Amino acid sequence: MSATARVQRSFRRGFATYDDSALVQKAIARGLIRRLLRHAADTRLTRVFEAGYGTGQLTRLMLQRLPIETLHLNDLAAPPLPFAPQADYRPGDIETLALPPDLDLVISASMIQWIADPQGLIQRLCEAVRPGGWLALSGFGPDHFPELQALGSQAAAPSLLSAAAMASLLASGWTVQESGSGL
Repeated sequence: MSATARVQRSFRRGFATYDDSALVQKAIARGLIRRLLRHAADTRLTRVFEAGYGTGQLTRLMLQRLPIETLHLNDLAAPPLPFAPQADYRPGDIETLALPPDLDLVISASMIQWIADPQGLIQRLCEAVRPGGWLALSGFGPDHFPELQALGSQAAAPSLLSAAAMASLLASGWTVQESGSGL
């Protein structure tokens, strides 16, 4: 079974209870939106693509705070969100999915660590953003869940990247507005 198929199976299996226990992911989504709005407050963000929408924690915040006209949502395993019926759902593997062009914003919270080739994906995401648009990503780093490592767990996502490592994967010409760890 491929790594992508294992991730898909795992998320589908836990989907019903994920939202109730994903407290860290909720805080990450709030922090990502807060940082985006701080830096892009004067930017028109109406054409948006979210990769890895899951249970919709980040999606809900975006719909509340951004003037979205066209919302494209991608996830490997999640069903459509009941509060976003108007969205253009694009299910499947983000690493091979055809991306819509000329986006104002590509955003993803807590997904990049599951990608086998994060550099290839980030390059593709950058190409889908219009000049002057935004790419807002967050993910888990190599020091996440030290308690599991201390217990001897070998379970890990394939791409646990530090903030500096993720920033280094950006396409030429992109400027990092904020990078770091923490919520």
